[in-house]
Amino acid sequence: MPSFAQNNPRLFWESADIYERSNARVCTEIEFALPRELNLEQQQILVNEFIKQSIDNDKHKLPYSFAIHNDPENHNPHCHLIFSERHQDGIDRTPEQFFKRANSKVLEQGGAMKSKHANAREFVQDVRTTWRKLANQHLEKHGIDSRIDERTLKAQGIERDPTTHIHWREFKNLEQIQRQSDEIGQKIAQNVQDLAQERRYIELREQGEGIFSAKFSSILEGANKKALNRTQSDFYEKDKETQRGEEKTPVNRKECVSQDDFDMFIYKTIKNAEKPKFEHERKIEEWEKSLKQLRSTYADYKGDLARLESEKWGMLGLYQSKEQKAEIERIKGVMSNLSERFDRTKDYIAKEQEKIEQINKQNKPLFERKAQIMRDNPNLIEKSMAQLHQEQFKRNTEKWEREQKNKQKDRSLSRDDGLSL
Repeated sequence: MPSFAQNNPRLFWESADIYERSNARVCTEIEFALPRELNLEQQQILVNEFIKQSIDNDKHKLPYSFAIHNDPENHNPHCHLIFSERHQDGIDRTPEQFFKRANSKVLEQGGAMKSKHANAREFVQDVRTTWRKLANQHLEKHGIDSRIDERTLKAQGIERDPTTHIHWREFKNLEQIQRQSDEIGQKIAQNVQDLAQERRYIELREQGEGIFSAKFSSILEGANKKALNRTQSDFYEKDKETQRGEEKTPVNRKECVSQDDFDMFIYKTIKNAEKPKFEHERKIEEWEKSLKQLRSTYADYKGDLARLESEKWGMLGLYQSKEQKAEIERIKGVMSNLSERFDRTKDYIAKEQEKIEQINKQNKPLFERKAQIMRDNPNLIEKSMAQLHQEQFKRNTEKWEREQKNKQKDRSLSRDDGLSL
């Protein structure tokens, strides 16, 4: 960073917004994926070396900032690198002068020169080639066989159609849709089986069998008939009591839901419906922070303006000097710019809040159904999302442990089958 923003990169980018020409490019961004096989520390070392070779060296020394992002499952580690095209030539300049038009004859009197290399056509290809070489070197250094290549599949000699990049959020949504489809398929198969049993039950009842006997026969159709006959005789008296009780039992028209089904309704259905709100809420939080910063900056300039207007820099303090008037006009321009940015940010927040309201309106029937289920089932307990997540994690862990035990058991049986006496 230049000397005026050495310990405050935010000041540099704010100054670029204010002082760079209105039709100029404030910054250039390069976004690139990071190898998932490397940990965060190794990724940071790789990014720093890439920056040194591309935009921060003896030939090209450009101001920059970068951030590394990733999701909790390490599906999409990537880096956002932004840099200014203005060279750092070692000359101390104020923020305003740094972004002025450069003076090729007297460098000290103009702004910082712009990099021709960053605007050249070959810049993008040079950057991609540099990244490929460095990334593969670091993968090889850490004993990882994976490699990357920026060339097309045709240039690499690979005969297959290219695929479209899928964002990690979309990929997770596809996985979730697949799981839901599997669950629906299982429920349909179970419903078909239940319907067949119900039809068989009705047939047996029409043939004169008792309620319990018909129900038992429909479930165990095809089982050992001798064992079934023994069981029927044992429950003969219970069958009569069940038949008498069925006539007295009123029909329960309320929706009966178990605690597990209710938990999954909240954890999956409601959680997925509310998920789009999180991104809008995150944007609102960021813009509110920006508003706070704009208010603080505006207040500082307002104080400077009040001080300047109360002073007189002219001879003997009798009038305002030309320089003083120019500085007052400059500060007024900056304040006007800050005011416009403030209004735009408020508009952004209002639009995001409207989107949240639309999502709330769409999700209203889900919350009404949840309230109705709790009214119909007073014994249900509404658990927090954190508690549901912990329970789901525990179930998945137990399922995985069972699968591992079954695999171990199958391997043991397979070894035993191979032994001969």
